[in-house]
Amino acid sequence: KSRLLNRIMEHHLKDSVFLSIDIGAGNGDWAIALGSFAPKSLYAVVEASPFTYQGMYQNLATNAGLIERVYAYNVEAGSPEAFAEYDGNTPLFDNVSGAWVGPIAC
Repeated sequence: KSRLLNRIMEHHLKDSVFLSIDIGAGNGDWAIALGSFAPKSLYAVVEASPFTYQGMYQNLATNAGLIERVYAYNVEAGSPEAFAEYDGNTPLFDNVSGAWVGPIAC
């Protein structure tokens, strides 16, 4: 990560616009790091774990200006039949966290 950030600074790319997609974003380190160095950039971050996603979203929200430029998604790959098998009786959202717990298909 530091090599990329050093290159951005070395080549005076700080005012450039980067578009980035981070699949398996974890805590959002890349979006936070690049967003700090390139404030005009846009990012899409994808995290499958609802618990990790919530932590990532909080990390992004506490870094000024990032939440407006980062599109965060909580999705994971699932069975293509996930929706066909859904019986309609299981809750779609967790009552405590509000995270999606229904069927998932990507």
